[in-house]
Amino acid sequence: MAVSSKVLYEFGPFRVDPDKQMLFRDGAPVPVTPKTFETLLILVRHSREVVSKDDLMKELWPDSFVEESNLSQNIFMLRKALGDTPEDKRYIVTLPGKGYRFVAEVRTVVQDGEDVVITNRSCMQMVLEQPDTPPVVSVPALPARATRKLNWKYWAALCAGFVLLALGILVFVKTQQSCSTCIEDSVVIADFTNTTGDPVFDDALRQGLAVQLEQSPYLQLVSDRRIQQTLLSMGQPADAKLTPELAREVCERTGSAAVVGGSIATLGSQYVLGLKAVNCHTGDEIAEQQTQIARKEDVLNSLSEQSSLLRGKLKESLASIQKFDVPLEQATTSSLNALRAYSLGLQAMAATGEKGAIPFFERAVQIDPKFAAAYAYLALEYGSSGSSELATENIRKAYELRDRASDRERFFISAYYFGRATGNQEKARQICEEWAQTYPRDPQPHYFLEGFIFPTLANYDGAIEAGRRALELVPDSAVSYMLLGEDLLYFGHLSESQEVLRLAKERNLKKNPRLLILEFDLAFSQGNADGMQRAVSASQGKPELMDWLLDRQAFALAHAGQMQKARTLSAQSVELAQQQGDVERAAAFRTRTALWKHSLGTFNRQSRMRIRRLESRGTAKSNTERPLR
Repeated sequence: MAVSSKVLYEFGPFRVDPDKQMLFRDGAPVPVTPKTFETLLILVRHSREVVSKDDLMKELWPDSFVEESNLSQNIFMLRKALGDTPEDKRYIVTLPGKGYRFVAEVRTVVQDGEDVVITNRSCMQMVLEQPDTPPVVSVPALPARATRKLNWKYWAALCAGFVLLALGILVFVKTQQSCSTCIEDSVVIADFTNTTGDPVFDDALRQGLAVQLEQSPYLQLVSDRRIQQTLLSMGQPADAKLTPELAREVCERTGSAAVVGGSIATLGSQYVLGLKAVNCHTGDEIAEQQTQIARKEDVLNSLSEQSSLLRGKLKESLASIQKFDVPLEQATTSSLNALRAYSLGLQAMAATGEKGAIPFFERAVQIDPKFAAAYAYLALEYGSSGSSELATENIRKAYELRDRASDRERFFISAYYFGRATGNQEKARQICEEWAQTYPRDPQPHYFLEGFIFPTLANYDGAIEAGRRALELVPDSAVSYMLLGEDLLYFGHLSESQEVLRLAKERNLKKNPRLLILEFDLAFSQGNADGMQRAVSASQGKPELMDWLLDRQAFALAHAGQMQKARTLSAQSVELAQQQGDVERAAAFRTRTALWKHSLGTFNRQSRMRIRRLESRGTAKSNTERPLR
């Protein structure tokens, strides 16, 4: 082939141009990230062949150590670009334990000047293809309908607690909504270098930059929780200042693409704001810009403008930036002090939970009564702490102010509003599905669907599918495993639920207390008394978990007919919840106790009556059939 020859690849309606690094469908360009395009090119060049995950990762990241979830997300995004669905895989098939196979017929188009030569790549192979499973968690294919082994009344009583648990978990979920290692375009945001002497800039500017960058459907921010975990693994304090050098090491360890940081300084009576993006693997500068600002009040507006320019330099299309670019003052607040309080609230939420975060969010809305996102988080925190009325009141305020939020936060506000304030779960479902389509790398809409909306709508298969998707996006989150495991368990798939718990332990997530609830419920479902006791013992010394396990243990004792012991433990679970100030959870435990008292009590009475009737019939029959002597 001559040096000037150009090789293209075609399959179905698609054409791949390696020189331009472009994918076309019927002549129109299909937007894909560079790493996703590289993945496609490797698979196309090896069409009809099985390409192992190791080989793919070595070719895609030859000089870096990255986690397998990066590859899984590339495959997911590639399937999305090609239009592959779980039901109709026309192009890419997963072979569990082996790798991936591009199954479509590929035509090689060689252009040499005006000459065009087309050849087909065909290869006859016999491959036993198993059903495709989600990356990260290989759970066996589920039957169409769940097979329940216990009386439905038992599950009704259990599910009452599961729904409450799912709602309470949403606060924790929100703090780690960003999947840190699932795409090649994830970025780490470093702390701002602040030489002005004004501490308000320390937290406000980093939070403002995060809000602006996460408006992009294509950029993924490494969550603060993931950063803290990485710092601890490096021997650093979890709250260590994320200097550019430290941020770059975190970036490398999380398999991310770049570090984005900033600085603010004074120049006479003015301010100088700078932003900088660096390739964390090579140290090469991707983009840098500076601007002078006359007044402190204009800093946030300037940060919005500079962030939009930075997104363009990070290869996001102009059309996308124009569509998802709510100015910072409208997306959050025009007050630096309110934004700083909001940022401190998010930090406290990740570190200490709702009790530590509520005062900061309250401070934020006091400073700026039109701060929609702060009201939404305040509602979430009140809901988690058991103050339903305050939660509903604040999410209503957030919904009324939803035009003063970014598109991503607007989805969150609307879904939570319809789910909590109006009870319109069908509307909440529609919002979450649009949210997931608009921001395909955000796991939170899947958590809403999985943990509350689909179970409320009795769409069990939908809940399980949402759980699988969330786990693909956040493979290192104990909450992802816990929710999916509970869904599988409650909907009758005990063996698959057990597999999810096993995989969580493999990832060293077994220390997460949330998983003890799943462990207990699985042991109960399997009649494993030792397993239940192990989970109860592991909860000792964890007040935030002991009440849940006491409540679970009470139900198990009641089911075994030990009603007096069950009532004692149930009362203890209520008392412990009240001691923690969780009035709503205590009320939920009382409700669950009433449910199992009624259902199990009725069952036991009916059972005793049936046994007595059978015994009396048997006695009568034996008397009539007894031979005369």
